[in-house]
Amino acid sequence: MYIGWIKLHRILLDWEWYTDVYTAHLFMHLLLVANTEDKAWMGIEVKRGELITSLNHLVRETGVSKDRVRTILKRLERTGEIVKETHNKFTKITVVNYNQYQEKHPQKASVKCQKAVRKMSISNQQNNPNFP
Repeated sequence: MYIGWIKLHRILLDWEWYTDVYTAHLFMHLLLVANTEDKAWMGIEVKRGELITSLNHLVRETGVSKDRVRTILKRLERTGEIVKETHNKFTKITVVNYNQYQEKHPQKASVKCQKAVRKMSISNQQNNPNFP
């Protein structure tokens, strides 16, 4: 069972994937289950903003199909929201800018989160040849 809460800044409403229900759902799930502090798991350092999981585990936890989870993870990795390290028996996912999303100081978090989302938006626009 998970304890505590996460912060969600309203700037996420402007995030390019916000209207994609499955992508937004999976990303919010990653924010919810990511470590809130550095820990060790089976001799592996798992830092704040990272989690150890598997494709099957994410399917069970979110109710999203395996193919769709795989596609979404690739999308989130391609657009810079996550970094994924796949190993034989698990996957380590890092939520990029986790500390900015979950800053302990609300004022600083607001400014940093806005900058992070704007940076992602600009980067995504520049990397998307179909963007008008």
